[in-house]
Amino acid sequence: MKVAAYGLILACLIVIPFTCASAQTGTQTQDDAIALGSVEVTATPLPEHLGNVPQSIDVITHAQLIALGAKDLRSALVLAAGVDIAPGGDGGPASAIPEFQGLREFDAFLLLVDGVPVGGAFNPDLASIDLNDVDRIEVIRGSAPVKYGATSFVGVINIIHRKAGAPGATASASHGSYGSSSASIATPITSHGPVRQSVAADVTQQNFSDPRTGYSRSHILYRSAVNTDGGEFRLDLDGLLLNQKPASPRPLPDGANAISTLVPTDTNNNPSDAKLNENRVSLVTAYDSNLKWAEWSTTLANTYTHNRNIRGFIRSDQLTDNGTPNADGFNQSQDHTDIYFDSHLTFSPRDNLEVVTGFSYLYGSGQEQSANFQYFIAPDGANPPPSTSVPVDEYTGMQDTRRFLGLYVQTDWTFAPRWDFNFGLQFNHDVESLSATLLPTDPSLTPQAGGDQRSDTRFSGMTALSYTAWQQGADDFVIYGNYRNTFKPAANDFGPEYTPTILQPETAQAYEVGLKGTLLHNRFDWETSAFLTNMDNTVISTDVNGLPGTANGGQNRFKGIELSADWRLTRAWRWQVAYSHHDATYRSFINQTPAGLVQDAGHRLEMSPLDLFSTGIFYLPERGWIGSLVIRYVGSRYFDPENTVLTPAFTTYDAGIGYRFNTWTLRLDGRNLNNQRPPISNSELGNSQSYILPARFIELNASFQL
Repeated sequence: MKVAAYGLILACLIVIPFTCASAQTGTQTQDDAIALGSVEVTATPLPEHLGNVPQSIDVITHAQLIALGAKDLRSALVLAAGVDIAPGGDGGPASAIPEFQGLREFDAFLLLVDGVPVGGAFNPDLASIDLNDVDRIEVIRGSAPVKYGATSFVGVINIIHRKAGAPGATASASHGSYGSSSASIATPITSHGPVRQSVAADVTQQNFSDPRTGYSRSHILYRSAVNTDGGEFRLDLDGLLLNQKPASPRPLPDGANAISTLVPTDTNNNPSDAKLNENRVSLVTAYDSNLKWAEWSTTLANTYTHNRNIRGFIRSDQLTDNGTPNADGFNQSQDHTDIYFDSHLTFSPRDNLEVVTGFSYLYGSGQEQSANFQYFIAPDGANPPPSTSVPVDEYTGMQDTRRFLGLYVQTDWTFAPRWDFNFGLQFNHDVESLSATLLPTDPSLTPQAGGDQRSDTRFSGMTALSYTAWQQGADDFVIYGNYRNTFKPAANDFGPEYTPTILQPETAQAYEVGLKGTLLHNRFDWETSAFLTNMDNTVISTDVNGLPGTANGGQNRFKGIELSADWRLTRAWRWQVAYSHHDATYRSFINQTPAGLVQDAGHRLEMSPLDLFSTGIFYLPERGWIGSLVIRYVGSRYFDPENTVLTPAFTTYDAGIGYRFNTWTLRLDGRNLNNQRPPISNSELGNSQSYILPARFIELNASFQL
């Protein structure tokens, strides 16, 4: 598919509704429109109408999640412009790797659940996410340097559950390919009175075409809210048990121009006892009070996570079958404690001015102990050894503590009719201390111990301006622009290598201009934006004495355009479309290759497609037959920073069909129906290796409204 074709499609989508607007009949009223209204989006703690926010923000509603049959982030965000979610990755088959603005980096974005960072001060914990009882998902394309400061770099995903005690209970059960199954329930305990409570629980067994890959997840969320004389107190208790059998990325040998044919598509080169297990418990308390002159909101969250990981990677340059060790593995234990605190005031000193000011504190303490080993495995994954059957070469350990303190203020000033000005500033003080040890089992080698400390004090902020050029009833046309300045200390990936130093912080200067609006009594939403972001010190994967590691990757530039449209044709029919052109390049990056040092300036970032396109059509009446079709196109990507190996573009098709009865729905959904298996993301742990798209998956689901 050509860029010109995408432009024609988007032009038609914008022109047709303008033409139809004058021909609207009286059968469609403003009450028929599906509008979000004033929502508290993650770009700012100020409640604002989504259409007036001077930044690229998508809101995927509960109705859209149902239409998509979404159970993970990839299916939920498939129609979000500028975002590409690669399922799986180094975090395991339950995880994912989002890409924003052409950057696919494991820690470059901020993941929130109900406004609380998931993964705390370190890396987003995508493997822990499920979408049971979710009300909506808010997605920011670009940083959010105020309130979230040094933790939101290229994007924010905020998953928001239904409120405690929200009426309406639901239950579902499913069975799918490879023996997969799931069951879930979400129900209020008390919906009325001063105390409201609800509980959501689900269990999932997800298997894949590789019989040694899959995961089982058990999750429960209890929510309560208590009305007091001065406000509302909330408490959430969240528990997770996640057991994963990791997949293997496929290697790209040195000098090769494609993934090795010695490694079949569904090959697992992990040890036979490989696992990525996570136990997590989280307690969140919050209090909102009315001080007459201001709204005061406070949140405190405490999360403890324990991980046990056993895995390995075949060496890309040793795809041999001679019995000598050709793979590296590790047996690792991780523990993380995260504390998040935020308290802010929202008030209006004047009718046309709204202000929010507060402070936040994010604390993270993590430690790991690893036993590293070498083993032999055939390239096709035959006869994998257990990790207990091979000798340990070395033991590594690490302790890392991070503290993020932010003082912030943000204003929303409607200084003239149709004009809206936003300004925000955050003072950041971040402190990190790290210690690491290396204990070789060979007595002739010397043990090592080291550590590092780093402290950064600097400002981040944003300024934005929007102008409502046209407004008639619920419809409008808005022009906006913004500038954002942010930085982010490089997150530790807690890998098995000996890394006693802290990387330099990443910095970004971002510019964005855009147009957006609504037509047809708010039935047609559209947006187009252009961005330019310059980054320094982005984190890349590298080799550290034969083990995976990270390093600062020079200077990068990200520029592009993003377009989206959402047309609710009738109450039953809905059409969505999104297109992005991302030009992500190195401005300066000296890379170590087998041929020596290479300057990659001007080259595209690896695994970053130029073009992304998706469209979906949905038929969802209140009763009767339902159906959906989603088409997703991902452009060609380079495997390597030198841009010598190009992987072709691909298109996937998802579809669903079902029937709605009065209180229950039966539906059959298919993902990747044309069974495309291209590489979609590079491994940060396996050198020169890429994960591929999971095979075709079919699922039968029954859901009940209780």
